[in-house]
Amino acid sequence: MFVVPDIFRSRPFSRGEALEAGITARVLEGVQFTRLHDGVYCHRDHVLTFADRIEAARSALPAEARTTGITRIRGARPWTTVRPSRCTSWWRSTTT
Repeated sequence: MFVVPDIFRSRPFSRGEALEAGITARVLEGVQFTRLHDGVYCHRDHVLTFADRIEAARSALPAEARTTGITRIRGARPWTTVRPSRCTSWWRSTTT
């Protein structure tokens, strides 16, 4: 069985990163890895956090892709509950 470097056991990574590190395409298709998106993988034992899932999705997008709406507002902290002010005002008026 192929010995997976530690750096690939704790986060999502691209196919290109893996190939550069010596992990073959055949190993990526095996039981040690899970394909998250086209060209994005993680080790089967790694428990994905919400931030990991966001990073994996971003990795699968083309370089020129940009986020919009609430995703852009949340920015580097996708786990926060920041709401745009107009949505917050509406939300508050419906809950009181």
